[in-house]
Amino acid sequence: MDVSNSSRKWWALAGLSISSSVATVDFTIVNTALPSIQKDLTISFVELQWVMNIFVLTLSIFMVNMGRFGDIFGRRLMLYIGLVVFGLSSLFAGISPNGLVLIIFRAIQGIAVSIIIPSSLALVSSTFTEKDRGRAIGIWTSVMGLGLAIGPVLGGVITSALSWRWVFFVNIPVVIIASIICLMSVKETVQEGERKIDWFGFILMIIGLGTLVTAVIQGPEWGWGSAISIILFIAAIGSLIALYLVESRVSSPNIDFALFANSGFLSGALANFALISFAYSAFFLMPLFLRNIIGKEPYEIGLFLLPITVMIVIVAPIAGRIVDAKGAKLPILMGLAALVVTGFVQSTFKDDSSIFYILFGFIFMGIGWGFIYGSGAFAAISSLPQKLAGTATGALWTIQNLGGSIGLAIAGVIFRHRERGTLEDGLTSANVHLTRHQEDFIGSLLSDPDQSKHILSQFTSTAADKILPIFENAFMKGYSGAFLFLLCLSIATFIIILLMMKDIKRESKQ
Repeated sequence: MDVSNSSRKWWALAGLSISSSVATVDFTIVNTALPSIQKDLTISFVELQWVMNIFVLTLSIFMVNMGRFGDIFGRRLMLYIGLVVFGLSSLFAGISPNGLVLIIFRAIQGIAVSIIIPSSLALVSSTFTEKDRGRAIGIWTSVMGLGLAIGPVLGGVITSALSWRWVFFVNIPVVIIASIICLMSVKETVQEGERKIDWFGFILMIIGLGTLVTAVIQGPEWGWGSAISIILFIAAIGSLIALYLVESRVSSPNIDFALFANSGFLSGALANFALISFAYSAFFLMPLFLRNIIGKEPYEIGLFLLPITVMIVIVAPIAGRIVDAKGAKLPILMGLAALVVTGFVQSTFKDDSSIFYILFGFIFMGIGWGFIYGSGAFAAISSLPQKLAGTATGALWTIQNLGGSIGLAIAGVIFRHRERGTLEDGLTSANVHLTRHQEDFIGSLLSDPDQSKHILSQFTSTAADKILPIFENAFMKGYSGAFLFLLCLSIATFIIILLMMKDIKRESKQ
């Protein structure tokens, strides 16, 4: 198909928007399938946590440098590399025979998305003139948001009708369509003047963040005082200190730590860090609650999560108007207050909670997200001179994604600690003795009570109907503990923003 010059830029926008939407779709679509993945592969909670966290972690670590690779080697070239890698990793994730293989290809998916997003955004910016650039970027962002909104329902329908494996396979035709459109319409761009890559800082970031998240997630399994846990924590602290020293001296740092001296940037980054920490943790735990405890089918889980993304779409424009009129501080505080509400409500969920109470908690999460996300980004970027906008954007994306990875790691640790203690007490009271492996195995099958009862009958003579409630109660104790952590995080961030943040309005942008 021939694309005329006049329509080429809009075809390019369509292809680039579809390319980037795979990131948000892949996040929410996989969350909905988590209970089915856990059941089918019989993986532990820790392994399931890695399925989500490794994606976010690699995305966080690699995104800044992948944007620089695009500047140097060509953004169009990097985009195609990202799309091909994402398509292939989706294929192999879908055919994974066990949890370890799935985790490996989820990591590769995260790296691919870290290539796609900055390359596509840079190409959108270079394809359009200043007159249309703002509109084009707005459309690109909206399509990514649409991916976030349709992910839960799409994931639930696909998992119910086909299999969880198809939540990965569905990426392949999307990648092919996006690639064909981009091949017809996108022109190559390379930044003028060579930009250096801070390889030393890049390696230190991989080591520092990788060892930190690994130590937090695996600490309870290995023991906090074990040699490997201590070594990882020491490696993390040493690498992150070295990263700070290196980044403060190189001419083209991956993360410019001087940005944090600006209270506006620090406030906006902190707000989005807390938001994404809350959101990633909640999106991991909520599908498990809906399936394992409430007994909802995958398509019903998608419908339950849909109000969250609907509220984001409704509230975000309202937040933008408040920023225009009052500044960014008010909507950020309103959003954090909404997270406090949902954190409290979800920490009180029970196995017999009404549908309306559950939806009430979910809706306030969407409200909080809608108020904070754009307002926090505006506060962070608009508080700095225009010449630093690109640097600030890269740093902000890295920080908020790290919030998701670190927050999910901590929430998971708290969940497992409370779940484990409650489970051991309950089994002891029932005079049931199971190995740690047996407990993890049965816990992975909570979404299928009949299979769980059959497995339990092989381990103990005690009636399964008496033991399964012990596992369910342990899950709810862990769920409550994780959301109490997120509640405290939201309250602490609210107080810090209230005291520290200086308001920023659109007209004050430098």
